[in-house]
Amino acid sequence: RQAIGHRWENAPAFAFDHEFKPVLKQQMESFGIDTGRMDKVRGEIDEVKHVMVGNIEKVLNRGEKIDLLVGKTENLNQQAFKFKKQSHRLKQELWWRRCKANTMICLAVLTLV
Repeated sequence: RQAIGHRWENAPAFAFDHEFKPVLKQQMESFGIDTGRMDKVRGEIDEVKHVMVGNIEKVLNRGEKIDLLVGKTENLNQQAFKFKKQSHRLKQELWWRRCKANTMICLAVLTLV
């Protein structure tokens, strides 16, 4: 405590880790606390942390893929609507052509008779 003095008052978080870690380890060993077990638990926590970070990255990537899929779906929907409209217009145009052709044939037959 005397070595640190009043530096702790303005120190950022974890500023004294390098100084305090050996002291803490020595105190734990003197009280019979198994530091190997602590290291094992810390390692397991780190492993879980890495797995969770990987899972979060996968979820974010999946979200991006879903956004792309939604965009493509909207585009496809617009194209389908446009196709339906154009096909209906073409159907009407062909019907009118057929009507005109039938009318011309009827008039030609009537003029010949």
